[in-house]
Amino acid sequence: MVIMDYGINAIYHKESFATQDELNILNSYMNDLPQPEIKSINLISDIKDDLVKETMTKLDERIQEFVEKSYFPSFGYSVKMFGWFRELELIKWSSFAQLPAHIDGDDVKEYPVITIGGLIYLNDEYHGGEIAFPEYEVMIKPQPGDLVLFPCHYLHEVKVIHPLEEGVTRRHTMPVFYTLVIQKND
Repeated sequence: MVIMDYGINAIYHKESFATQDELNILNSYMNDLPQPEIKSINLISDIKDDLVKETMTKLDERIQEFVEKSYFPSFGYSVKMFGWFRELELIKWSSFAQLPAHIDGDDVKEYPVITIGGLIYLNDEYHGGEIAFPEYEVMIKPQPGDLVLFPCHYLHEVKVIHPLEEGVTRRHTMPVFYTLVIQKND
């Protein structure tokens, strides 16, 4: 058994991945949703707005292309098979939301199968909300449109979110999760 662990470099922060037009479309949709108690998860299959679904799908396709052509090749691997780990979703977080240290989904990390996760940050109308990887002493405060990718077995947490206006939900994210079969390049 070979356990994938490619270190701190597997925590990848790509700035300005989503365009301002894409952010406007997704945030407009999110701003119209009711305030959640903790968070609201909006699965693409439940979203009725075709423009929102199209925007999410195009972002997902670009992320997959980036993962296949840039992310894994930077570690000397090529992607042989690509699949969703979870359905595409948009998350609207409540005021003062946070996530304690956790891993996402199944702890699949045995070569040649690997699961990776990522987040596109849709806005920055809040204080806090940084994503931290305590085992690597990494903390990232992404800007709207940024993408953060990492292996799902990496321990991570989201720091406390403080809204700019009391009681107003302002943190919107689009998480992605993939299961891949990879191969070491010669």
